[in-house]
Amino acid sequence: MLEPTEVCAILKEHADLEDVPVTQLLPICKRALCFVESLLKEDVDSDSPRIAALAAAEARVQLFVRMLSAPDRFRSYKAGDMTIQRDLEKEFAIEKALRDEAFLKSADILKDGGFYFAAHS
Repeated sequence: MLEPTEVCAILKEHADLEDVPVTQLLPICKRALCFVESLLKEDVDSDSPRIAALAAAEARVQLFVRMLSAPDRFRSYKAGDMTIQRDLEKEFAIEKALRDEAFLKSADILKDGGFYFAAHS
């Protein structure tokens, strides 16, 4: 059975998260791991590294959302004559796309979530 510390170790490999304290990452990693485990098929090896990778992808999205509300985050600031701007919508879209790609690549170990049917006139 995987532990949240293993998911945390994957996150700490990313340069943008190496300064984030482990105490802040662990609860998010635990939530993400529980979420991923709830989606797994019954016959999946519970120690599979693919599970940790999925949980890390989910944790990155959760962490990004959490960091948006942090007071030291910024959308833009001035540095002399130059203004530095961030497009948080694009950054969030990138994080979600990376997570979605990880889930698509691991669809074979996840429960089928059903289907969607739409009728158009």
